[in-house]
This record gives sequence, C-alpha cells and structure tokens, in this order.
Amino acid sequence: MTGPLVAVRDSGFGGTPALLLVHGMGTGADGWQPQFDHFAGRARVLAPDLPGFGDSSGPFSITRSVTALSSVLDERGIGQAVLCGLSLGALVSLRFALSYPERVAGLVVVAGFAALPADARTQQLAMTDHLAEMPTEATSEVVEQIVASVPPPSRDPGRRALAGFDPASLAALMREASLFDVVNESGPRQSRLR
Repeated sequence: MTGPLVAVRDSGFGGTPALLLVHGMGTGADGWQPQFDHFAGRARVLAPDLPGFGDSSGPFSITRSVTALSSVLDERGIGQAVLCGLSLGALVSLRFALSYPERVAGLVVVAGFAALPADARTQQLAMTDHLAEMPTEATSEVVEQIVASVPPPSRDPGRRALAGFDPASLAALMREASLFDVVNESGPRQSRLR
C-alpha cells in the first residue's frame, strides 16, 4: 500500500456501490457507529480513521487522506463508492471527488465547504495561530473543546481519535482546512464548481 497505514471499519459485505463514511475533526471512524449499523445490511460500509486519527498513522493532510481513501478502496477491489463526509471529512471527500471523479458514485457533503469566505478564513487562521502557540500540556483542554461539539455518545471515541494530536499538529490541520479552496483553483475539474 502506498500512503499511510489506515485503520478501517468494514462491514465486509453488502451491495454496490460501497458507502465510504469520512469523519470530521472531533471524531474518528467510531463516530459513524449509528450510520454504520443502519447501512451495514444494505451496502458495504467502510469507515476509515483518517491519517493521524485513531489507529491510523499520521500525520494528517488532506492529500494524504485522499491517497488513503483511494488505497482503502483499492485494497478491497472497490471501484466506486458513495462518499459521505462530515466537516473535515467533507473537505477530504470533496477533494477525493475532484481527484477521482470516476470512483465516486455519489457525494454527500455535510457541514463542509468548497472555500471559506475571506472573513471566516481570517478568523480561523487567527485561531490556528493562537493554537499553535499553546504548550503541549494544553492538549487535553484543546481536545475537550473540540469534542464538546460532538454528540455525547461520540465524545469518548472522539477523544481516542484525537489522541495522537498536540496543539501544534491540530493547528496545522486547522490551517490546512482553513485554506482549503477548490473554487479558486485552476484546472478542468475545479472549473465545474464555478
């Protein structure tokens, strides 16, 4: 496999196309448990921990995550999937869809964006600068702030998913997400977004 080692929850059976659930920043693959249980009898359901989260090797980047998702599908002989991405996972899923359109049978983007408005981007980048300056000892406090927005049943899995991060690596992740912009990129695939 090329790319990071990725831990994947896999129903192992089901119809086609497969359903690929891509988690957000405050959770990992376990955050999809209700959806995994619901769809596992109807489709092959895959829920990976993105690079750096949970049991997957890091560090995180959107590009590494796209490579990881492609490898997850390749290793299982899956040509196409419906991607459902939440928050950070929505950005990864959107980038995957633009990079591998032939592999996407459908795309669900939840709480994501193609590009942040300029004022929101400025605010997010200021927050990442502050986060990057925090000492490693502040990690548990930062993680608690992140998982506070997650539904209570998913908070413990969220804490486990974020265990490999410290303030600096979380800041790098948030900076990359803040700068994510597929609207203003040039190229044939991105022009479809305008």
